[in-house]
Amino acid sequence: MDNLFFSIWRNKFLKEEVLINVSFDLVCFSTPQNFDFVIENYEFFKHFRKIKLNVILSAENEHLLCKLFPNSIVHLGVRGKENYQMKPGTVPSSVTKLDFFINQPIIKGMVPENVKTLTFGGEFNNTVAKDAFPQSLKEIYFGNRFSQPIVPGTFPSKVEFIKFGLKFNQEIFVGTFGSNIKTIIFGKEFNQSVQVHSIPVNIKELTIGGNNILELNNTKVETLIFSNSFFMPISKNSLPHSIKSITFGHRFNFPLEVGSLPPNLTELTFLNDFNQKILPGVIPESIKVIKFGDSFNHPISNRVIPHGCTELYMGKSFNYPLGKSSLPQSLVILDLGFNYNHPLDYLPPGLKVMVAGVSFNQCLKAIPPTLESLQLGIHYTRPIPVGTLPMTLKSLSFENDILSKLIFEDVLKSIESAFPFPKSIFFEEPFNLYSIPPFLKTLSFGYYFNDVIQPNTLPDTIENLTFGHSFNQKLEIGSLPKSLRKLTFGVFYNQPFEPFVLPSNLVELKFGSCFNQPIEQYILPQSLKKIEFGRDFQNENLKHGAIPKNVFKLSFLNPNFDFIHPNLIFPASLKLLLIGCSKNYSIPTSIEYVNLKQPVTLKLILPNTIKRINFEKQIQSNKCLQFS
Repeated sequence: MDNLFFSIWRNKFLKEEVLINVSFDLVCFSTPQNFDFVIENYEFFKHFRKIKLNVILSAENEHLLCKLFPNSIVHLGVRGKENYQMKPGTVPSSVTKLDFFINQPIIKGMVPENVKTLTFGGEFNNTVAKDAFPQSLKEIYFGNRFSQPIVPGTFPSKVEFIKFGLKFNQEIFVGTFGSNIKTIIFGKEFNQSVQVHSIPVNIKELTIGGNNILELNNTKVETLIFSNSFFMPISKNSLPHSIKSITFGHRFNFPLEVGSLPPNLTELTFLNDFNQKILPGVIPESIKVIKFGDSFNHPISNRVIPHGCTELYMGKSFNYPLGKSSLPQSLVILDLGFNYNHPLDYLPPGLKVMVAGVSFNQCLKAIPPTLESLQLGIHYTRPIPVGTLPMTLKSLSFENDILSKLIFEDVLKSIESAFPFPKSIFFEEPFNLYSIPPFLKTLSFGYYFNDVIQPNTLPDTIENLTFGHSFNQKLEIGSLPKSLRKLTFGVFYNQPFEPFVLPSNLVELKFGSCFNQPIEQYILPQSLKKIEFGRDFQNENLKHGAIPKNVFKLSFLNPNFDFIHPNLIFPASLKLLLIGCSKNYSIPTSIEYVNLKQPVTLKLILPNTIKRINFEKQIQSNKCLQFS
């Protein structure tokens, strides 16, 4: 049967007849392609049901876009050659998402009737006619340079989301936005007064600068974000009671008085510059989440943080003591910030997550029995006696290798150990692998870890193991736990493998850039489903029959990897292929999804099993795409 199929497939006429009845799902081009290339490869493109295309048009070929692709292009990015101006009717009616990178006036017919999402490029700064946008539009994104007056009625009534870029600074009139608008985002330089009723009453989220916020009282806005241009005090009762979330921009640094924040506020965020003392009663009792910026450094007195608050995040500069009078019992998450370094004699009884920053180096005590996650910084060197950490703890993250010498008896159910700094900075003794808790599930070594792992050292509960950049030690049988399911090697790992070193339950394996060792048959366990080879891996090192029969996803990041090599036998299970691409490629049969990370410079031959293909880089050769 297979021989009959291939004899038909090799016949050019019959092959074309077969392809006529084949419909492939999606082809994506993430980077701009010259439209002449698309025309040259039309025989390839015409078989795809959906196309995401990024093209560079000219006056000579723009008329072919609709003619060749009347129904298949769903996402189109349009650029033009020098001095090109696109005509109405150029974009096919099938397009639902349009990215427009040409700086020209927008008139009726340029954006087709089915477009729902419209994005303008960073250089666009031109007029938009009142009737230019179709009624189908729901989302509009303007680029950073756009700053043109908007005539009321320009935005269709169905538009729900509008984002203006950095430079936009035009007056907003009544009727500019339709009644269905839910989100409006103004850029950093927007500094216009907001007129009464110019923001629709049903607005839910608003990002604004400006110097006049009193007129928002007629709206039902729930999320208010002040951009970095906002620089004025907030007076009492000036904000709508409907607001539940407020974010103050980087420049805001004014005192807040009782009544200046809405009574129903649940989330309050300050960015960099805010550094004002907060008095009791300023933050409403409804608050649940408070996030301070990096400059805030004032004492937190009694009742400043309301009793219902569940999450408290201190900024980089904060370094005043926190205790029972300042921390409400309702807290579930506490982030102490970068500089905090005071004893913690009290922690809320229901606390589940605590993050101690870089500077914290105080003895741990009074840890509540509810704590599930604890993060300690690089300066933490205090011993942790057995019994200090509760049985509820599921995740412990620490950056100082000295903690690896501590033994926690059956305390942890899972742990993520991070060692991102040289051991010599923090301690003199070698890393003691026998200190790892016996219930460990996830272990991640940092940048400088490069110790030998002796057999039967790591507990057999580990399922996810990641080595950092520097690890380059040979692994023996038993070095890796039998329970391992996911294994990731760092950049510099380049050691040969013996059979049965990799556990038989391994499902996912990722090699770093430098790995280039022979992979013989039986080196890789049959349980593997996902494998990634790095930039330096050569095809001659992948020996005959080395790829396990159950592999679903295979990645080769070397742009010169040769798929025509006789050693390569791909299993029928292989469906997803991620490759570099600077050589002639004949993609193996059975492949359904292909992602090409490098420019296509020669010829790419695809099987008829392809459903989706994505090109991340520009194709540099005409008439280079074809089916096998």
